[in-house]
Amino acid sequence: MSFCRLVRLAALLLTAMTFELMSSAQSDEQTVCPEQPASAGKALLERAESLTDVGEAWGAAYTDARKLSNSCPESFEAQFFAADTAWQLAEHAEGDALYDLIGFSLHTIDRIESEWMAEEARLHGQANETFRQRREEQAERIAIIVQHFVAPQILRATSQGKYYSAFNGAFNGANAETCPYEYDFLGRVEVHSHYEQLKQILEQNSPDALTIPSIPADYRLLTLKKNCKGIAEDVKMVRGAVLTALALRAHRNPAAPMPDGSPMPDELPGALIAEALDELRSIKHLTKEGQPIFSQAELVAAQIQFQEAQ
Repeated sequence: MSFCRLVRLAALLLTAMTFELMSSAQSDEQTVCPEQPASAGKALLERAESLTDVGEAWGAAYTDARKLSNSCPESFEAQFFAADTAWQLAEHAEGDALYDLIGFSLHTIDRIESEWMAEEARLHGQANETFRQRREEQAERIAIIVQHFVAPQILRATSQGKYYSAFNGAFNGANAETCPYEYDFLGRVEVHSHYEQLKQILEQNSPDALTIPSIPADYRLLTLKKNCKGIAEDVKMVRGAVLTALALRAHRNPAAPMPDGSPMPDELPGALIAEALDELRSIKHLTKEGQPIFSQAELVAAQIQFQEAQ
């Protein structure tokens, strides 16, 4: 168990006795938790699914999602349906409203992870099989929201130059230089979702028509690598793979213009593959799945070097 997690577990134990007092000081949105959070959550989700645009009913549904999350911080079902409702509401949202929904969803995930950690603390770090199985099942449900809503929308926001501290797990004034995930599993889900999206971006842009000189929305990956130590090597693998693909595109299509229409710099393929190899060589434990990526990078580097020597 990491030092950071031990600190957080201790903090959860120390604050448990004062939880009710702290709860009473929360915002006006906090209410009494429903007797059946799952039923309340399902009804809320159904309301959101019936909406066709952003209006008064949309705002009311979002307010009720926040109320449900705030009033039931220890309920997985409440947090899950609050996040699922945010996903549904995002169907009709744009701009800041959409990005606020992402931050809210990450906040609900943070509450779920905090409750997992609190239960670990109550079990004195000796999580039993029943708890582990339940946590895994819950994580799989949350992973769907991360993979199909949170990750794609963060990539979209970042590509548009929009980035919020809540994307990093900075909730209610917390430090923005934090990881949005306490458990590495969910962080890996986001990283690999980005990988699949980035591959689609490359496939959708013909290599002979456009040079892509850098990883699209790379800031998110770099931020996760910096702040989430447990998934840093996963990020390195993804960045290495994407940089290798970009280098190969540029190498094979030197006449393809840059995004601004200018000619591609001669040194771009070499710079891209050098960065890819730096990332891959810094991985301490290269997995079986990572070996082909590393081999491909070395092959592309050899091809570029041979071409440059001509």
